[in-house]
Amino acid sequence: MNPRDVTQVLRRAIEASSEWSPSSAAEVLDCLRESLSIARVDWDRGAGEAWGRLLHEDQPVVALNALVPIALVRVPVDSKVLDILNRKGVVAIMSSDWEQHELKADPEIVKQAFRRREWSPSVDPEAFSASELWWMTI
Repeated sequence: MNPRDVTQVLRRAIEASSEWSPSSAAEVLDCLRESLSIARVDWDRGAGEAWGRLLHEDQPVVALNALVPIALVRVPVDSKVLDILNRKGVVAIMSSDWEQHELKADPEIVKQAFRRREWSPSVDPEAFSASELWWMTI
């Protein structure tokens, strides 16, 4: 499988980030949790975590960033989730497997989007997983 380039998706999220905040992210996560009553929110905002996750049976369904309106979404997913993200202006990056190396992106755009100074040397920008993107930007 060739990794899917998400650079343009990240650019769209950067452009929309002026109206985004951790409070916006918390509101969206609450809406998602209410629509999927079987899920729970995992987010330590007090510790400064940049991602909140919606978990079902301890597996991530959605990871939502607090700095930029972008969500990592494991598919298949309930269409209500995508509707909520779309209504709230959140750009979704779909992933069939949290650990599959199915994504790639320009490291400079990733650093800009998630306000990081460095790209993790342990992550290949030409093939990384949703989990690795979450891990290096949390």
